[in-house]
Amino acid sequence: MANITTKLASGLRYLRDNRWLAAISLLTYVTAIFWFTDLDLDTANRFYDAHHPENGWHHGEQPFWRFFYHAAPIIILLVLIGSLSIIIMALVWQRIRRLRIYAIFILLTFVLGPGLLVNTVFKDHWGRPRPDAIQQFGGHEPYFPPLRYY
Repeated sequence: MANITTKLASGLRYLRDNRWLAAISLLTYVTAIFWFTDLDLDTANRFYDAHHPENGWHHGEQPFWRFFYHAAPIIILLVLIGSLSIIIMALVWQRIRRLRIYAIFILLTFVLGPGLLVNTVFKDHWGRPRPDAIQQFGGHEPYFPPLRYY
C-alpha cells in the first residue's frame, strides 16, 4: 500500500512542479479539437440566423445581453476608480496600507491585460476574422481555425 501511495504522491508532485507543462498540454489538446472538427463553426452557427442575414446575430439585441453589453464598461470603471481610491487613501491612512498591493494588482491587471495587450496588440495584429466577418455568416473573409494566421 505504501508503494502505491508513494507513487501517487510522486505523480502529484510531478504535476505540481510542472504546471506549465500541464497547461500547455491542455491548450494544445483544446486547440486540436477546433482544428480537426467544425465545433467552432457549429457553435457560432447556433447563434446566427441565416434566414435574416441582414441581422443574423439578433441574439445580441435581446435586453438580457444588451444589459451586460452596457453594464460592463460601468463595472470596469467602478473597479478602476475603487482601486485608484484605495491606492491614494493608502498614502494617508496606515490602516489600509496592506490593501494597496491588492489594488495595484487589480489596476495593473485591467490596464495591461484587456487595455494594452488585447486592444492594441491582439485585435489589430492577430489576423483571425471575427465570426460576423467570415463567409459562412455573410462576411467576405475566409474562416481560419484558432492559432492559424493568414
